[in-house]
Amino acid sequence: MNQTEPFGTIRLNYFAAIPVVSISVPGIFLNGLLVLIVYKTRKFHIPSYILSANMAISHLMMSLFTLLYTIFNLLQLTSSARAASHYLTLCQWNLYGFTVSYVISASSFTAIAIDRYMIMTNENSHKSIFGKPKVLRLSIMAIWFIGCVTTLPTFFMINRNTTNSVACEIKPFQAEKIT
Repeated sequence: MNQTEPFGTIRLNYFAAIPVVSISVPGIFLNGLLVLIVYKTRKFHIPSYILSANMAISHLMMSLFTLLYTIFNLLQLTSSARAASHYLTLCQWNLYGFTVSYVISASSFTAIAIDRYMIMTNENSHKSIFGKPKVLRLSIMAIWFIGCVTTLPTFFMINRNTTNSVACEIKPFQAEKIT
């Protein structure tokens, strides 16, 4: 047990992990199930379902990051403190994984909305631009590329909290004077 934190704080952290685990585990299972169903069922091989599976993969990624971060924090509480550099790396990857997942989910949802709009408003046929496999593949690759690249700054914005051994914090922004 960490001598700098009272026993009540450690007990509270254990209890706080219960809702996190109870949400993360079903999230991993159900999002994985959705991806598997879309992959295995031929009639679901249409743009809206494929983009929904893409969004489910990003949610699965977020659930995995949440679960791994929670497990690491519980291990941190039960054993001696890990090296600060290891914990900083965990904090950085956790925030980066979260932000990538949010951007990918929002982008996938936007692509689904565009697909639905194009199908509903197109008078000549019931097809959207995502109906072409090459366009759909390129769109999904662009969604992941944009998600991974645009969120890179968050990786460098995070720091290990010095007062709480199981917390991360955002580094304060310090603007430089231009002379």
